[in-house]
Amino acid sequence: LTGVWNRRYMEEILTAEAGQVLRNYQRARGGDIRKMDHRDLVFIMVDVDFFKSVNDRHGHPAGDRLLQLVAQRLSTVVRKSDVLVRWGGEEFLIMSRSTDPSGTPAFCSRVLEVMASEPFDLGHGVMVTKTVSVGWAAYPWSRGSFEAICAEESIALADAALYRAKALGRNQGVGIVATDAAGKNPEAINLPSVQEDNPPLARTIRTECSTNTTLGASHETTEPIDKTRA
Repeated sequence: LTGVWNRRYMEEILTAEAGQVLRNYQRARGGDIRKMDHRDLVFIMVDVDFFKSVNDRHGHPAGDRLLQLVAQRLSTVVRKSDVLVRWGGEEFLIMSRSTDPSGTPAFCSRVLEVMASEPFDLGHGVMVTKTVSVGWAAYPWSRGSFEAICAEESIALADAALYRAKALGRNQGVGIVATDAAGKNPEAINLPSVQEDNPPLARTIRTECSTNTTLGASHETTEPIDKTRA
């Protein structure tokens, strides 16, 4: 439908991708972990805000068209080395390879801006302006405790961060990241505790759209079809 990879593809490649990263860290064990910059994976979950309103108002074909256009815009901001998949429903997942996670907030800002930059043309004179919410987490989640959270759990953290972004008002990004204390207490790290933003192990990084666009379900316009247009 969207022209990007599906969830099954991500599940097929994830073990190998995460295994390579883990082996890099294991080889560096006892060395300078700071040299591991640009070796991590970052999982970035993107969800279309108020997507259901498009299906309800304009029908499922319009919703399908919106997903295609969202995928196209996402494709303009990801690198060739990244993997973009439709995770399910109106959710997309980006796996960013060989990445320094500190640059992820800037990437999230770019995603937010591109999505809100101009209306989506769904055909038949229907134009909708939509925003997205973004959640992200890195793998390894904690460089000092790089075996504490597996890649699948990092994806779950990205999903939890996504729903936190929605709860905070949508049209923004949230990352769940490890604190310095997490690296010193690997035995205390588990998925439930860090999902809940449990200090002192986890903290959140928020990224807001620089255009400061706030859109609800009603921000859609239907224009008459101009048959004289080429």
